[in-house]
Amino acid sequence: FRFATIRSTLLYRMNQPEILDVYANDATSPLNSVELLTNGQAAAAPLCAGTEGNSAYCPTFTPNGEGRYTLQSRVSDVVGNQSSSSVLNVLVDATAPTVTLTTSLSALLQPIPHPSQLQRWVLSLAGTITEPNLSSGDAGSGIRTLQLTIYDADNKIIGAGTQPVSVPVSAPVSITVNGPW
Repeated sequence: FRFATIRSTLLYRMNQPEILDVYANDATSPLNSVELLTNGQAAAAPLCAGTEGNSAYCPTFTPNGEGRYTLQSRVSDVVGNQSSSSVLNVLVDATAPTVTLTTSLSALLQPIPHPSQLQRWVLSLAGTITEPNLSSGDAGSGIRTLQLTIYDADNKIIGAGTQPVSVPVSAPVSITVNGPW
């Protein structure tokens, strides 16, 4: 009984080569080959370095742009029997979200002292964050992080530098920045 399974199961991927984790085994005869099929095109899957036994394989998934891909592993034993894993559908997102600040920057913004924390200031900003759909029409991977850096009039970073900003689920986004500015 031979089988192969892709253990790297994230739905969204970046548009860059990525080493996957494939487990393959045959209880009755030695393996001859393990392959990764990307949209039906096969490529050899090498054994992972530093592993014991012959069951961990590390093929590289190399997307050729944004969109939808199917991944599948296939194992063959020395007598020619083959078995394939179930298909793993993945989405490659190569389009960055866009951030639009709607707070006017025509004049310097004045932060106010935080109402309850010493040495912290509040600067209110408003804007929108948009995550465009992929070229395939599928939803983008979503907003993972938003960071904000505030500069003074001389273009020098103020306070502790770049600060994380929490991102609400819905748009438009109104941001209140709390930090040691």
